[in-house]
Amino acid sequence: ALPIYQSFTVGGDQSMAISNTQTMNITGSQGITASVTNVNNDMNITGTSTATTDHVSAGKSGATHTHTDTEGLGAGTTSGPN
Repeated sequence: ALPIYQSFTVGGDQSMAISNTQTMNITGSQGITASVTNVNNDMNITGTSTATTDHVSAGKSGATHTHTDTEGLGAGTTSGPN
């Protein structure tokens, strides 16, 4: 069978409600361009998550956070991120 290519433009808001599991199998790349992308609830990532500027987790910058050497933790072991 020949591949099917689809393209569409939505002029206003778009909303989808899925009452069960949704699975997307994409053989190539998928791009999302938006001013903000919100993900609610948990996300499992089995590959690598890459950011060109920063990952922020629980308010801690992955790019600029620091660690403090904590006495008693042993050589090369630090406390959690500051």
